[in-house]
Amino acid sequence: MVHKLIGKQIKIVHSNNTSLKDVEGKVVNETQNTLEILCLDGKIRKVFKRSAVFALKHNKKIIIIKGKQFLKKPESR
Repeated sequence: MVHKLIGKQIKIVHSNNTSLKDVEGKVVNETQNTLEILCLDGKIRKVFKRSAVFALKHNKKIIIIKGKQFLKKPESR
């Protein structure tokens, strides 16, 4: 499991909010329930972890993570 998401490139591959599908960028902040993503268009979007599935690169591999899997504060994982 990836412990630190801040600074990672991430893409939303599925979301209950269809306007967020395929949004990608760099994670700039993380709370227990949300991620803030600096998107390629320069906007920061707040995404609820619970309602999305994410793809991110970690150690040269692409990992698919259900947001429900990391509903904890980063320091508690």
